[in-house]
Amino acid sequence: MPSINTPSQPNVISSDAAASVMQTLADISLHDGADSALLWQAGEVRWEGPVTDRIYNAWSCTKSFTSCCTGLMVDAGKLDIDAPAVQWLPELKEHYPNVTLRHLLTFTSGVQTRANDADPSIIIDPFDVREPRFPLGCCLHYSPESEWIALAIKRVSGQAIGELFREQIGDKIGIDYDFFRWGEIDTPDGPNNGGSGAFGAGVHTNPRNLLRFGQLLLQGGEWNGVQLISREWLCEATCSQELSAVPPWDALDGWYRDWLPGTYGLHTWVNGIKLNGQRLWPHGSGEVFAAQGNRNQICLVVPECDAIIVRMGDDGVINMRDYDLVIQRLKETL
Repeated sequence: MPSINTPSQPNVISSDAAASVMQTLADISLHDGADSALLWQAGEVRWEGPVTDRIYNAWSCTKSFTSCCTGLMVDAGKLDIDAPAVQWLPELKEHYPNVTLRHLLTFTSGVQTRANDADPSIIIDPFDVREPRFPLGCCLHYSPESEWIALAIKRVSGQAIGELFREQIGDKIGIDYDFFRWGEIDTPDGPNNGGSGAFGAGVHTNPRNLLRFGQLLLQGGEWNGVQLISREWLCEATCSQELSAVPPWDALDGWYRDWLPGTYGLHTWVNGIKLNGQRLWPHGSGEVFAAQGNRNQICLVVPECDAIIVRMGDDGVINMRDYDLVIQRLKETL
């Protein structure tokens, strides 16, 4: 399991070199380029685009926030991700008695809920449980299973997941809540903040807040000398999970089929080994990880460079492998 550490005496990137790294990011991006991007390295923001105070839908970056809230409850002894999830989610008992939160966190549960008849990839109700898509643990299917995780968190904490995050993490790391909101979704227990980033119910924030979140992860959960979330949880969440190294269920048309199997932690993208035997980002170490969302939202953490690159926008999807060009350029400058 990799450790989350930063170099004791990292090289410091020059302003010209930082600009060249972010030009590479702009080159691989679509029309929003690097306007809403930042490069933080060795303790300071070394480059900042002109539009970093705008709020964007972070989409599936939300999943990494959900992962941290799961870790808070694991640290508190209120959740066990390897125990049957039905003890917190009895709605799963009929079809999924052996599913664990780890299965849900790695998209290997096979949990199926009500979808659009014409396009089964469009989930209509993530809590309307149907028979399994596939046997437990045999495939990976990127889906809104995160809503079940968020519901379990609400049940054991007694708080909506967004309230829990703000109380135990957000306020303490200086999240600017004028530029942060976490949407809500209807659940069997009433409104809760969305766990997946789908349904418009995820985290909406600006690049500066997303950078603060990335700093907490890079620092192993420590902020100003206080351990807010355990290093043990973050180490596990940001390393490739054996469960995720399985074929995609929708192998022919799943958007993630060439990227995700083997490169997923606990609701975090990691630089693991894909099914073809290669790393997702070959120029990065196995410790590189990211919170990633639709439309090219990313908080890319490169521990060996003591660096975080945040990019947000409203343009569209790019090839996840292209971030390797950014990591390569970053390493060439140090």
